[in-house]
Amino acid sequence: MSVKYENEIGMEYVLQKPENEDNPGSFFFSSYNVGETVDERPSGYEIYEDPEKEPFLLPEGRDPVPEEEITAVESELEKIDHLNKRDGQCQVESFDNSIRVYLLDQTPEAVADVVNIFPEEGESILDEISEGKVTYTAYMRFSRGESGKGYYVYRRTFSGLQKRDEEKWLFVAGEESIEEAASKYLPHLEQDSFFELGI
Repeated sequence: MSVKYENEIGMEYVLQKPENEDNPGSFFFSSYNVGETVDERPSGYEIYEDPEKEPFLLPEGRDPVPEEEITAVESELEKIDHLNKRDGQCQVESFDNSIRVYLLDQTPEAVADVVNIFPEEGESILDEISEGKVTYTAYMRFSRGESGKGYYVYRRTFSGLQKRDEEKWLFVAGEESIEEAASKYLPHLEQDSFFELGI
């Protein structure tokens, strides 16, 4: 029987792997049938659900990103006027040797637009928000370089159906200190210039 996972908001995912690939590091969860299903969770791996409510198969006991480097990203976010007013609408999280910046999907502006155009759907979204069923999208990723001294910068790309996590990201720059990278690239979040990064 295939390995299945239901996330916090009730969506079901199936653990899959690329065809003829048996390395657990290449396994991925998807709600679509895009690979071969996996019948048993590999030993030494755990399931992690990120703020996007998407599950991942990750090695147990992996080295965490130093807390001071996560704090450096959070501090830079607080300096950005158009983001620091959004209480609870930004999240910073360590994920598989990287730091990711997430933005809330159900912003007050977006929900107001839906309520005005589609009242029934809007009310349903408001109910979910009141129950804590909110979702986030990762917009920027800082991945530690092999030296462990600098970070490579990636931004989210929103083109097509991506099967695996690495297909969601466009390389922007590297290798830089986390302080330098955060101060240089975080201000592009929610700006038109964001989509020009890495082009």
